[in-house]
Amino acid sequence: MRFAFFIVGKEGKLSIFCFVFVLLFVFFSLILRLDLPNVAFEKGSMLKIGDKAPLFEGVTQSGESVKLENFRSHKVVLYFYPKDNTSGCTLEAKSLRDGKAQLAEMGFEIVGVSPDSVKSHQNFCAKHELNFTLVADTDKSIAEAYGVWKEKSMYGRKYMGIVRTTFIIDEEGVIVHIFDKVNTANHYQQIIDWAKTK
Repeated sequence: MRFAFFIVGKEGKLSIFCFVFVLLFVFFSLILRLDLPNVAFEKGSMLKIGDKAPLFEGVTQSGESVKLENFRSHKVVLYFYPKDNTSGCTLEAKSLRDGKAQLAEMGFEIVGVSPDSVKSHQNFCAKHELNFTLVADTDKSIAEAYGVWKEKSMYGRKYMGIVRTTFIIDEEGVIVHIFDKVNTANHYQQIIDWAKTK
């Protein structure tokens, strides 16, 4: 009791109740990270290297059905990005477009996934002459399976979104590398540099 009154000051303008409330608020704010911008909260378990890549089926920009199993004879660059035609996502897509031939020589197929619609993907591909598969994950089921659909907080505003991540999957369907710090402007070279160390 004396300690509480000492903390709030001898004049005692705050009640013990208010003091305890403030302490609890600060405590839970720290636990929940409510006051930290640009924080992503996990929704489900994040995959790790050595895990089997979750199987999925989706629709491509051409309206065709595609499954992860379709690429089983190749290594797959499975990259998740937030939104078509935004600055960072465009840089990343153009980098992979420009590096596709070199990646193909190394046995890689490129598959991009975002929550955008098939029509949005069509426009994105046409505008930037993208030459690889994009999957329309409109219900976010693929992103959730890979643990990249997360709650974010920016400047006090919370929202759900894709955390930009690239998974490298081998011919056996095993995740052999994860890029969670993507160099959007030079992502294909980032992948090639990693591959050359293997």
